[in-house]
Amino acid sequence: MVSTKAGTTKSTKTTKKTATKKAKAPTKKAAPPAKKAAGRASKMEGSGGTLERFRAICMGFPEASEVEAWGHPTFRVRDKIFAAIGRENGVWSFGVKTTFEMQAGLVATDPRFTIAKYVGKHGWVNVRIDEPNDGPVDWNEVRALVTGSYKMIAPKTLAARVDD
Repeated sequence: MVSTKAGTTKSTKTTKKTATKKAKAPTKKAAPPAKKAAGRASKMEGSGGTLERFRAICMGFPEASEVEAWGHPTFRVRDKIFAAIGRENGVWSFGVKTTFEMQAGLVATDPRFTIAKYVGKHGWVNVRIDEPNDGPVDWNEVRALVTGSYKMIAPKTLAARVDD
């Protein structure tokens, strides 16, 4: 019993529920995924230099960084993804953001382009770049698509520093 100001007594009862709440330690948030160390070989490395050439394009932009996520390299500006590349069943493809009009036009006219899973609703496309029937990779086209994506994602001050 505890005495109150008016001189009356009040029962103090600690329930099991409140005792349990008090005893729990605060939970910690999981650590963010580790960023790819500079110079570390990605598990996506392969012959032909596809990844190396794509990486060189992406890393040439102001404040660009590479982070391995979902098992493949992603390229970011201030932690926002502007391009990603991967290889499935021996075929390389990359993803970039486009306008909705460009997305519709590319997908309708070129079989190498598909609407990206999960983020296609935001204008992203996947581009197959080295299937044998597609012919040689047009690295000028790749550079133009990645540049457009970077300029859509990057802050205006950084995007203004990039030539088309």
